[in-house]
Amino acid sequence: MSYVENITRDGETTTVRIGDASALATLRRGKRLGATVTASPDGTITIVRTALHLAGEDVTETQVTVTLIPDAKPAHLTKTQYEDLQRIRLAGDRARRLPDGRIAAAFWRIPQTAAKRLYDRGFVVVRTDDGVEVNIAGLLAMAAYEHPARTTRPRGWHSPAEAVINTPRVQRMHPYQRNDRTSAAVCTCGFRRTLDERAYAVVAKNGHLGEVLTAALAAA
Repeated sequence: MSYVENITRDGETTTVRIGDASALATLRRGKRLGATVTASPDGTITIVRTALHLAGEDVTETQVTVTLIPDAKPAHLTKTQYEDLQRIRLAGDRARRLPDGRIAAAFWRIPQTAAKRLYDRGFVVVRTDDGVEVNIAGLLAMAAYEHPARTTRPRGWHSPAEAVINTPRVQRMHPYQRNDRTSAAVCTCGFRRTLDERAYAVVAKNGHLGEVLTAALAAA
């Protein structure tokens, strides 16, 4: 997977295209410099840091913003892929690419075909010493797998007594019916927010997912 890197400094933006390894290095450098790192559900990473410049007795601040925009939409993990990425993370520096294409993750061996899928989808990156590590896309995909957030369907026009929708025509209002448009953003981690409109619930769901994805980058 490749990324479009936008670097904004002093009102000027420079755009370049970088690969997985460079994107991971950029993220780690930003973290070392104390930058604020956030992730959005579409996989975009935003890195913001403030640089101090000393000119005689004056100190000026310059804000530098780096955005990493992936070329492809975030891919969904299967259970097997999630488990393989977990093994690679647990193996740490011991995770390596073998000559036959398999991935050695401590005591586990990830088959060649499964390893190729991880490479092709940009979930892992191979270092120059054949070491294998989970990259940005892999970390975000793992977090999304662990937090399958969704929104509930509004009840719509329904009878308060029977709690069922009696008509498929949304515009028709029965004297004894009411329109319930509330929707909840829910996640298996226990997160839940009930709001007046489903559109608001979608915003809450995306906000929760953004927080989860941002936290996942701490492991990079």
